[in-house]
Amino acid sequence: MSSVIEVPDWYRTVALVGVDITGEPVVVLLDSTGAIISVMNGEYAGTLKNVQVDAQGRMIMIPTDPLDIWGNAISMGNLELAGRLGRVIPVDGRGNVILIDDYEEGFSHVLPVLSGAGAAIELSTTETRFGAYSAKLTGGSDGSRLALLRYYIGHRIVTRLGVEFSFRVSDNVESVQIAVLYYDGAKLHEGNLYYDPVNNKWRYLNSGGTLSDLKTSCPLGELTSLFYPCKLVLDVVNDLYVRAVIPGGEEDMSTLALCTQTTLTSPMIRVDIGVTSTTGNNGVAHVDGFIVTQNEPS
Repeated sequence: MSSVIEVPDWYRTVALVGVDITGEPVVVLLDSTGAIISVMNGEYAGTLKNVQVDAQGRMIMIPTDPLDIWGNAISMGNLELAGRLGRVIPVDGRGNVILIDDYEEGFSHVLPVLSGAGAAIELSTTETRFGAYSAKLTGGSDGSRLALLRYYIGHRIVTRLGVEFSFRVSDNVESVQIAVLYYDGAKLHEGNLYYDPVNNKWRYLNSGGTLSDLKTSCPLGELTSLFYPCKLVLDVVNDLYVRAVIPGGEEDMSTLALCTQTTLTSPMIRVDIGVTSTTGNNGVAHVDGFIVTQNEPS
């Protein structure tokens, strides 16, 4: 003979009362489907959220590190995570990745630009930061003394753009440079960042189209396989630099204007990474872990 256990109505909804980090009470309720309803803190403070469990009583969770090195909450969608699995891990971590290159598949998707005697671009297996290969750029000894990798990216809804890469320099290098050019069909918006190992300076392209000093007295070592990461972020909507993340820290560039000019070039993004030799020499730089991002925070 079975028996029926009767329970009062209040038993059908259970309230668990706790406190948040400020000492204020937080109420957790179970609704009729078994979902947990809670008042959230942080980004969703003051709103109600459900935490649903499956038929086995398992709760779906997405583990993350709570904060990045700048103190910002970390979040990552499935597409972002899928794009990074097994590939280069960004040093900066801000923005949404739209292109990653670690040169494991060669240069078929990149346009090489060479100038001067002895200029060359080739894969290197002796100096790498990610995987088995890096890009070895050898600048020419005369002419423009240049070797660079040029990337073209199809037009998209553009917000703040970021370009990150890691590099190491050898002797006879006048500069390692990164140029970000956004064409909107009527105007060119350009920002450039240069490292000058001869004078121990970082420079940028100013609104007048010439170079200005960003930071001085910043020598970098030339040890084998010693790569330095850097990143340049531009606000091409408002024609301003945003920041440069360079060895030793982050430089605020939010008051510095980009270089602009009128052009009817079709809408696209172009990114150049290159090395320029000192006069009469073939300077060498290795590049690895090239990353382009959009939706960068201000």
